[in-house]
Amino acid sequence: MPNPGDLARRARTTLTARPVQQDGTPGPRRTPLAANQPFRRRYEHAVRLSRLEPRARLVALTVAAHADYQTGAIPASASVGVDALSRACGLTAMATRVHLHALCADGWMQRTEIGRGTRVQITLTLPAWYQDTP
Repeated sequence: MPNPGDLARRARTTLTARPVQQDGTPGPRRTPLAANQPFRRRYEHAVRLSRLEPRARLVALTVAAHADYQTGAIPASASVGVDALSRACGLTAMATRVHLHALCADGWMQRTEIGRGTRVQITLTLPAWYQDTP
């Protein structure tokens, strides 16, 4: 079982929303939700379709629960700290930080520091593979 340090160093893989069957042919197409759907609903749908590691998926969905339903933004005034997030996920604070960093690197969210780094605004984003799926 990988530890948080292994997850930070693992090679990034190209994710596809279309699974491959055992014989190597593409499986049934999983299409994204329509663009007119609220952003948080599309985000949660994309996380469920992804091949994220289960704990990273848990962190992503827990962060999404704090986001605005229409825009996917979490204002700094309503942001949740790493300690509260780690308690909600049942993970250590270090593991939560590693998964947050990996989610940002993979395009699932964007963090913007406000002021001198004491507050952070998180905005949920969709990776390119989900947006490009017909």
